[in-house]
Amino acid sequence: MRKFTFRLEPVLKHRQALEEQAARELAHAQRELLDQQKKLFNIEESLQKTFQEAGPGVCDLAALLNENLYREYLTILRNCQQEEVSKAYARTEECRLHTVQKRRDRMMLEKLKEKKLTAYLEDAKRASQKELDEQGTQRVVYKTICASENF
Repeated sequence: MRKFTFRLEPVLKHRQALEEQAARELAHAQRELLDQQKKLFNIEESLQKTFQEAGPGVCDLAALLNENLYREYLTILRNCQQEEVSKAYARTEECRLHTVQKRRDRMMLEKLKEKKLTAYLEDAKRASQKELDEQGTQRVVYKTICASENF
């Protein structure tokens, strides 16, 4: 019997490549999300440090003004960074859904391949059994003929 070939194998390989590409894009998006979250954490940490009370001492009006301006700057920066984190999260989620879809596409073809292989193996088994049955039948006929000639 001929060797099993899945005629959609090139399509399966292409879908595997697409799935791998989608997984790489997802990993990149996840790294970007982590970077954006780290930046946000650093900004929030800097902002929290500005709220720590200074020790007793001279109250410098210029220093207080600068500190308030710096807090406003960090607050604006934090808001912008939160927006960047949201965008990165949305991109990550989009990539995750894309990767899941590509995996489903590949799995669909792999299941089809498995079904075709199972059918091929069943056909091979049937053909082998048919051949064995044919050989058995020929032996019985041969023995019958030989036995009738001996009489």
